Amino acid sequence: MLAIQTDVADPVALERLAAQTHAAFGDVRLLVNNAGVETVGLVWDLPAELWERTFRINVLGVVSGVRAFAPRMIERGLPAYIANVVSVGGLSIFPVETPYICSKHAALSYTEGLYLEMRMQKAPIHVSAVMPGPVATAIFDDAKGAGAAEQHHRAAMKNMLADGMQPAEAAEHILAGIARGDFWVSTHPELTLQTARMRADYLANLALPGLAETAREISRL
Repeated sequence: MLAIQTDVADPVALERLAAQTHAAFGDVRLLVNNAGVETVGLVWDLPAELWERTFRINVLGVVSGVRAFAPRMIERGLPAYIANVVSVGGLSIFPVETPYICSKHAALSYTEGLYLEMRMQKAPIHVSAVMPGPVATAIFDDAKGAGAAEQHHRAAMKNMLADGMQPAEAAEHILAGIARGDFWVSTHPELTLQTARMRADYLANLALPGLAETAREISRL
């Protein structure tokens, strides 16, 4: 076991992590880009640094993680796995956590592009978009935020997650899906499918963003 303190928002730190990992263990066959942060508040209340922090971690952290590890994985030509933890939020719209939702939409689009490019290169690397539903983590305890709307929304989401799936059980579902080579990997498959169908219907009809639909999504979590 090797523990290396790493800031995923720093591409140089991720390159260092990759180099030290290869030196200690040789080939990397599984890469999970899991680091992510929540940001809570109305979009006009949140300062620029919180927007930047969210995207540097949730989006560019994934990009830099792949850039640090994937070239050697491709060069070695061995079966391997890259899993980017996106969130069911990548298929959703939620007010008061818009930076997080935007970042997860971007992370999903990136993962789809990564999947296609691995297929184009005929690389034996399976790519997965991991879509956790409600899992009992401390992400809202650690969330940054601003404005009057923050506290109410943070409390509501913390209460919702308190009854969520335990992390160990979620990890079992996730690792099983990655091992199968699934692209879509979910802790709550039915919720993910329902959310995807709602998103598809919303886009197919060019509907207006709706608070009622968002409330129904939250109530199912």
